[in-house]
Amino acid sequence: MNTLLHHIEPLFQWIIETSWQASLLALAVLGIQFLFRGRLNPRWSHALWLLVLLRLVLPEIPTSHLSIFQIAPSTPVTWISTPPAPLPTPGPASPSLSSSSSAPFEIMDALALLWLVGVVIGLTLTLAINHRFHRHLRHRLPLRDPRLQNLLKNACAQLGLKQTPLLYEHPRIGSPAIMGLFRPALLLPPGSAERF
Repeated sequence: MNTLLHHIEPLFQWIIETSWQASLLALAVLGIQFLFRGRLNPRWSHALWLLVLLRLVLPEIPTSHLSIFQIAPSTPVTWISTPPAPLPTPGPASPSLSSSSSAPFEIMDALALLWLVGVVIGLTLTLAINHRFHRHLRHRLPLRDPRLQNLLKNACAQLGLKQTPLLYEHPRIGSPAIMGLFRPALLLPPGSAERF
């Protein structure tokens, strides 16, 4: 268990640092979009969000004295696992020293373990819900409305899509959504055929 926590803790520290930095970037992007609303090209408006995505994906970014991330010191993350340092031999003064120095690590270990449990539960629930919905969707027939199919084909041609997604109307959908990776399906709320 200690070995697992020893490997998780650097990843957990990196996720904390990356999360607050991406949050600052997201606030900056929202501020820029608010200041230049109506005057910012939609392409630039969407490209600004790539900065947030890059911060979330890249393990390290170049540092600068002008960076907004200088408000908090960054902790270097070591991705190469090194064995933990050996504990000092017990002596007359060692119990108080070891208990005071190991307290922060125990808290970080507990937080890292709690984060890992949350990730596993969240991922399991997401996969189960998606699988159940996908299985439920397979028993429904796609929409065959010629007018909607025509609109869909025209939209796919404008976007340059080679494969036209299947079109479904589903009572559990409140707004249009896309589901599926290899064979995507376009889901519409009930009554969409009449509203288009």
